[in-house]
Amino acid sequence: MKRYFIYELRKNFWPLVILTVISAGLYLVTLSYFKPVSRYGENSVVINTPPLQTVMTELCILCIVAPILMYSFKMNKRSVDAFYSLPIKREKIYLVKTLVGLLLVLIPYTLSYWLGFLSVVVRENHYHLVYFVSGYFLSAFLAVCLYGVNAFAFSRANRIVDGIVFMVFYTFILCLFVGLLSGFFPKLNDKVNVRNYIIYSVLFGWADDISRLIAGKEIYNTLITPTKIFVPALSGAVCYALLFSLVRFEKSEDSEQNSDTWFGYKTMIPAYTVLMTALWGGDLLSYALIIVGAIILSIVYTRKFLFGWKQWLTIAVAFAVGIGCYFLIDYIRGLPTEPPQYPEYGRPAYGSVDDFTEVVSSNPCR
Repeated sequence: MKRYFIYELRKNFWPLVILTVISAGLYLVTLSYFKPVSRYGENSVVINTPPLQTVMTELCILCIVAPILMYSFKMNKRSVDAFYSLPIKREKIYLVKTLVGLLLVLIPYTLSYWLGFLSVVVRENHYHLVYFVSGYFLSAFLAVCLYGVNAFAFSRANRIVDGIVFMVFYTFILCLFVGLLSGFFPKLNDKVNVRNYIIYSVLFGWADDISRLIAGKEIYNTLITPTKIFVPALSGAVCYALLFSLVRFEKSEDSEQNSDTWFGYKTMIPAYTVLMTALWGGDLLSYALIIVGAIILSIVYTRKFLFGWKQWLTIAVAFAVGIGCYFLIDYIRGLPTEPPQYPEYGRPAYGSVDDFTEVVSSNPCR
């Protein structure tokens, strides 16, 4: 395993160099146009927030590119036969590729982040520099979780295009599911921020809050909440566990074939049809776009313009369930949020003494 790890490091040395140069170069160019302090006259000084959003965007791109570089071998019949014929267990092959992939993410990001920190420190600033440390470790934690989700999603596919589509699926599925639950249980809307169930959203939210703390400004959100920690950690842990536990069931002959897995189109097309219809239905245009999207994904999945009746039935059933969920949510929203108040002896209570006096005075029979 050690020799194979060294082989993968050598093999991915130049991709690592290229990713590092591009990410660090773009971030430093961005910082070259950035001024930590803006002065307007003699007494007016404005402290600008550092552009951490730029380096976080690069981190998200790295978490997408690295899994493609690491696991695309299984999308080619010749390469997958070569790898699976090595005198090493498949779990160890995936472990090595996962570790090297994390290096492809963390090394360029680390150098970019701290080179940007140095470019800010050498100039005039009034920053609370200790928050740069917090920002780095929080974002690195999210990067490890995000890489695990993308690695599992991409590796479930048998073609590169399918792997990229799967990564998009896994990005939003949890957020949409929580949105559906919020529709069924309206009280969750006050307690749950749906955006916190997208790892990318948590990453950019942290970047904005850390930037404001560095500049000594007030933040409008709680920096660390159980949801912002627990959801990415659980998502990453589950995806890493599934990634290594399902390796033993993979077959080299599936390479370049349809990605017929329960962790891909087979489940995601009906799931997204239900969720999108339930959350964004209500008019013919929305319904048409949802159905067309399901049909296009089915064509990509089956590689056929005229796919079988089972797939048509799946789309139809999912669409019907989505419409049912939409009308159920609409009904729940129309229900009163609080039960009516009744007096002790069973007659409707008036809201106040003034309301009671007004009703009595307007009664023609008194």
